[in-house]
Order: sequence, then C-alpha cells, then structure tokens
Amino acid sequence: AGSKVLSEEESRTAYKKHHYAYKEAVDRAYGLLISEGAKLKAAGLPFTDLTRLFQGEARTVYIDSCCHFNQLGNDLIAQEMARVITAR
Repeated sequence: AGSKVLSEEESRTAYKKHHYAYKEAVDRAYGLLISEGAKLKAAGLPFTDLTRLFQGEARTVYIDSCCHFNQLGNDLIAQEMARVITAR
C-alpha cells in the first residue's frame, strides 16, 4: 500500500480491487521481507530495500495484476541497483 500511484493504464490492467486471495499473504510477506531487510542493514550487511522505488513514479511500470514490470520498470530497477552498487 502506498508504494506507487497507479497510472490510468495500471488501474485498468494491473490492479484488481477484489483480489483478496493474494492480498493477505502479500501484505504479510512484504512486511516480513521489509522487517528482515532492515535487520540485515542494521547488522551492517549491504542491503537496500527497493519496495518504495516507484513511489514517485507516475508512468506505467506494471504489466499485470501480479508483480511483473514493463521495460521502464525493469530499467528503473536496474538503474537503482547500479547506483547502489557503484556507491558502495
């Protein structure tokens, strides 16, 4: 929740309001992943949480109602990974 404002296209193709079968599991899993990632970082390990990478991105990056990205989404992830790696 709150990780990206959906574009009009994403609202039509990538978001299913009544997709309850996965919502609870996804919410729980992401919460655990974020929490465990924070523990890794606190322990001094090189960890970067990208779950908010698209928070300010208005363009379409999701191509389906699961979790798959279009070329722009993949490029943004790759650019951020490269930025983080070269900064280290």
